[in-house]
Amino acid sequence: RMADAFQPMAWSIVLLALFTLSHANYDHCNCEICGVKDGHKSMVFGREVEVTPKPGEPRPFPPKDNKHVRNDTKVHMLLSAFRDPRCGQTVANAFLRATHPDRMYVGIVQQNLEDKDEFDCITIYCNLMKDEGYEACPYMDHLEIVRVDAKQSKGPIWARAIGAVLVRPEHDFCMQVDAHVDFMKGYDVALMKMWAMTENEYGVLSTYVGNVKQDLSRKGEVLIGHPNYEIPFICKTIVGGHGVVRNSQATGAYCLPKPHLSYTWAAGWSFAKCHFERNIPNDPYLEGMFDGEEFGRMIRLW
Repeated sequence: RMADAFQPMAWSIVLLALFTLSHANYDHCNCEICGVKDGHKSMVFGREVEVTPKPGEPRPFPPKDNKHVRNDTKVHMLLSAFRDPRCGQTVANAFLRATHPDRMYVGIVQQNLEDKDEFDCITIYCNLMKDEGYEACPYMDHLEIVRVDAKQSKGPIWARAIGAVLVRPEHDFCMQVDAHVDFMKGYDVALMKMWAMTENEYGVLSTYVGNVKQDLSRKGEVLIGHPNYEIPFICKTIVGGHGVVRNSQATGAYCLPKPHLSYTWAAGWSFAKCHFERNIPNDPYLEGMFDGEEFGRMIRLW
């Protein structure tokens, strides 16, 4: 509705990493470097930041429904894989780490060389789930895959645009990830809580994720950030190849009691209501583009 679109800051983008709510006491920070006598300091790139809006400041449009507090809310994971044998493990991780795996749905765009790549994302997923004790390949009705000859591939934006076709009207939240990621235990519940903290129907959680082997244990326990509650945060852009603007490397943010507002967006991991994918789709005609993928979509998000 037009009235919704013109609410102050309705299209704001909120950036934060997946790990923040892994701490049991995530509503404040107790680490020594953050604590001060009369409160706590939140820092981004070594500078103190204010994360609580001041009285009278514009506020975003609040959530329109209660789907972020329900356990049956449908979450669709968009996954694009280019000749990546780790795709099946990522899909398995998504179901095995979720508190409510029945609500997870996955749309896969697999780009393999038909005459060289013998692995298949779904086949590997089924074998891994069998190793976990499942008699049959579970959640097959929650999986959709588009198989493309890698020789015909036209770049990451093109592939992600194909994947968006798999987002169904009944899907509530959409999470875009790379084909080689893992998740903390209970990530689906943590993400809902984190998104709720934005108090923004149009809030988008996004960042560059870290190294799996350094950040998570084999059981999905979070290792990153202790004891300083530190997470990666993107707040800068640079001029990349051919003069195209792209995101800079993530810097560090710590002691954030809630997601902190920034202006960038990361293609490797984002989480938002699915109207994000429906209203601000990837442009399939940006063929062969890598630098500029994120900046172009971020501008349209705003």
